[in-house]
Amino acid sequence: MAAVFVESRQCIGCGLCVRSCPQGAIALQEGRAQVGPGCIGCGLCLGACPVGALKRQAERREQANQPSRGILVVVEVDQGQVQPVTLELLSKARQLAGQQEDGQVSVLLLCEKGSHQAQSLINQGADIVYLFQGPGLNRALEDRWTQAVVQVVERDRPEILLFGATEFGRSLAPRVAARLKTGLTATARRWK
Repeated sequence: MAAVFVESRQCIGCGLCVRSCPQGAIALQEGRAQVGPGCIGCGLCLGACPVGALKRQAERREQANQPSRGILVVVEVDQGQVQPVTLELLSKARQLAGQQEDGQVSVLLLCEKGSHQAQSLINQGADIVYLFQGPGLNRALEDRWTQAVVQVVERDRPEILLFGATEFGRSLAPRVAARLKTGLTATARRWK
């Protein structure tokens, strides 16, 4: 079952959701958007719909009662390459995860083609890779990134979220914190 559905009475058939879906899970049929089984619930289509016709399926578990767990690292990619800051953060996340009851480390990767990068991140210590891929995602599209990070955080509720202290990370982290209505701690020092 798809994680998102279309209220067909509201859909105007504009196709913006089709272009926003990095998984290619949405198609126009008979002038209305249809969500297919490839939907992973990233939510990028929700913000693309100008009339709010796309909605989330009701979650089966109550997130309010779900405890926070694990660490999520936001991967930085430039020209198709995972940036060194990501590997530094992944190393620190592994160290911090050793101090948690649920020492799970996950990463969020948005890129045009990322299957080889996903495997590399697992080899570097990630337990889970959330991979969103599609045309144009190698560029710093902060709205898409913000929405993707928020969706993963709301669904999996990591205890710690790590961004690189780079121009991109310093721009993205406050956006995510504002959407999640949470605090933000920034540091520019290197860990040893």
